[in-house]
Amino acid sequence: MSNHNDNNVFTSKQDQSLWDKFAKTVKGKKPEPKIKSLLETKPNKNKIAKKIKPKPPPKPTPKPKPKPPPIPPLIIGNIGGIDASTFRKLSRGNLPIESRIDLHALTRQQAWKEVSIWIPDCYYHKKRSLLLVTGKGTGVLQSALPIFLNHVSLRPYVLCCIQAAPKDGGSGAFYIYLKHSS
Repeated sequence: MSNHNDNNVFTSKQDQSLWDKFAKTVKGKKPEPKIKSLLETKPNKNKIAKKIKPKPPPKPTPKPKPKPPPIPPLIIGNIGGIDASTFRKLSRGNLPIESRIDLHALTRQQAWKEVSIWIPDCYYHKKRSLLLVTGKGTGVLQSALPIFLNHVSLRPYVLCCIQAAPKDGGSGAFYIYLKHSS
């Protein structure tokens, strides 16, 4: 049997010293921290996580409002958007004329300028029954009238347009009936 101590594996002081020198040069692994179980630890009030409120579900995006249907084109002589009784009175010249404009001797461009101001003005002044005189002439203004009245800036105001009765100018004049102003 040997006389050495089981705790001391070095056989001599020289071995011990050599081992100590070696051990100083080696970087060792840090000891792992002891993991405490949840039962062993007491809750720290400063470290308790705040309750996280669940985020509400995202609001549904609103559906875009449907565009109103386009206004149908205005056809001269068609009943348009008025009732039969009003159409009959208008076509016979039995509705009182609330405003009139005479486009005699104007060019197409000048007539457009006048009409594009006159119709909205009548609408805002709550005048509904209008008389527009083009004159019989060459028919340039008569053929331009449907284009004028169907223009995007005027069509929303106009319900109906028909040729005037002979007492108000016949084939050289037109009744225009406007929508109610708000």
